[in-house]
Amino acid sequence: MQAALLKGIELQTPVERKAVHGILAQEVPGYITMIDEKLVVSEVKRDRQ
Repeated sequence: MQAALLKGIELQTPVERKAVHGILAQEVPGYITMIDEKLVVSEVKRDRQ
């Protein structure tokens, strides 16, 4: 979250990404780094629609 804020991203975006990452980490077998930023961002965009 801090990295996103340092990049100048509004607070709501990293909060949503953190929540989505937590959900995906529970669903994807293996190490959590298998979930990349593109997947998290696409899920946040899908949720916002």
